[in-house]
Amino acid sequence: MNGKYDDIIDLPHPTSQNHPRMSLHDRAAQFSPFAALTGHHAAIAETGRLTDRRIELDESEIARVDAEMDKRMVVDAFREGRVENFETTAALKESDITDCEHIVAQMGIQPYIEALKAGADIIIGGRAYDAAVIAAYPIWKGEDIGLSYHLGKIIECGCAVALPRESDGMIGVIDGDSFTVVPADPNKICKPDIVAAHTLYERTSPFTTEFPGGGLDMSGSSFSAEPDGRTVRVRGTKFVEPARLTLKLEGSRHTGFRCICLAGIRDPFVIANFAEIEKRLRTKVKRDLPQFEEDKDYKILFHRYGAGEIMKERDPETWTPKEIGLVIEVISPDQDTANTVCALCRSGILHQGFPGRRANSGNLAFLYTPAEFPAPPCYEFALYHLMVVDDLIKPFPITWVQK
Repeated sequence: MNGKYDDIIDLPHPTSQNHPRMSLHDRAAQFSPFAALTGHHAAIAETGRLTDRRIELDESEIARVDAEMDKRMVVDAFREGRVENFETTAALKESDITDCEHIVAQMGIQPYIEALKAGADIIIGGRAYDAAVIAAYPIWKGEDIGLSYHLGKIIECGCAVALPRESDGMIGVIDGDSFTVVPADPNKICKPDIVAAHTLYERTSPFTTEFPGGGLDMSGSSFSAEPDGRTVRVRGTKFVEPARLTLKLEGSRHTGFRCICLAGIRDPFVIANFAEIEKRLRTKVKRDLPQFEEDKDYKILFHRYGAGEIMKERDPETWTPKEIGLVIEVISPDQDTANTVCALCRSGILHQGFPGRRANSGNLAFLYTPAEFPAPPCYEFALYHLMVVDDLIKPFPITWVQK
């Protein structure tokens, strides 16, 4: 005997005289209730998982004001002569309207006030005149229309009129015949010249502006600093009654699919001869892809950033840049054609010869590989016009999200 328990290891298992021995099946069955906890471990894991706090909705009344226009209504207005040009000289056609994928109208304060009167606590609005979103509430409460709109136009841009210029909130207070603006951040300040300069923001005139249901006369507006050195007070802005009621319509249509290539040019000879390179490239595309017709099946655009691309012929200065950022853009009715033409443009310009060329290793430095890739679809404004109406509320239906 070498083991410690060799003397008992082979003895028979004790058997009770009163209770019969359980079978293996029955012994296993006594543990089966624990199987009822299926999913228990998953529940524990879910409890331990980091989750966002659940947002409990309150009983707020939420109004939705839709700004999308029914095409049939706009077509009817066009046929009645109530759709007029706005900042465009091109004659509007009925097909321009029907080609639009979406048409919206710019609402003023009127639909917002209507929703407030009906008990809205929260308003989800569509396309609107920027200042109307802010001006609606004080006007609803009886404050001066001109001051409310002017205040709305200033603070809808947040801290654009504050120093330092960072994204933040603004506080506006209408006080009788004037209003004040001050940054919400106590470390920021407003200055009269900066607030006054904002009068030109998105406008061609600093003295007048128009919106749905009227306009502003700011020729007599004054801007002065308050004693705290942070606040600016504005006086003298007047509301102008409209001669008629109009809504600005905005509609876009799909014009094609795009493929682009981004590249840099540093070779001074390439920069100096780019006009000739572009001319030869267009000839090459026509020769190598005879199945396609330029302007019908594709359009090639060259954007040369750093070489007067922004101002173009309006730029009063001329210069020869040391390097330019080139964007080759091809637009076509279908994506495959756009991809094909753009690839040929990329390879064509890369190796295109020109008078006085000295380097033969390539004319372009590519930013990405592959060098060309599909870009988002191309759209254009087909409708940017005024529609004469007799009501500024009816075109914007109000529905209740939670009522």
